[in-house]
Amino acid sequence: MKLNRTLYNIIDKETVSDVTTYTVSLIPSCIIYAAHFPEMPITPGVCQIQMTKELLENCLNRELTIAGVKNAKFVSVLTPGYKPIRVSLSKIKQEDNQFKVQAVIADDETTYAKLSLQTVIA
Repeated sequence: MKLNRTLYNIIDKETVSDVTTYTVSLIPSCIIYAAHFPEMPITPGVCQIQMTKELLENCLNRELTIAGVKNAKFVSVLTPGYKPIRVSLSKIKQEDNQFKVQAVIADDETTYAKLSLQTVIA
C-alpha cells in the first residue's frame, strides 16, 4: 500500500551534496491515525519505514522492495499535525540490484527516527 497522498504529502525536495531531503506534511485525517490511538494519534514505525522507502523510490525514480531494516531508532513520537517534517536520505549506495540508505526523520526541533534500510529493485 502506497502511503503518499494518504498518510503524507510531499511539499518539497532538495538535494545538497549527497543528501536528498524531502519536506512532507502528515495528513491527520488518514485512516491509520483513526486506528492507531484515536485520542492521541501517532505515526506507526512501520509507516515511517514505508514512507522512507517510498521517498527513496521517488529519489531514484524506480520501484523498490524492502529487503531489510539494518537499524531503526524511533527517538520521539511522531504525531500528525500542521508542522512539516523532513526526511533526509543520505549514504545511498548501490550494490548490484540492492540500494542501501540512511534516513533521518526530523523537524527543526526534534529528531523522530533514524533508519538504515536495504532495498532491492522490484
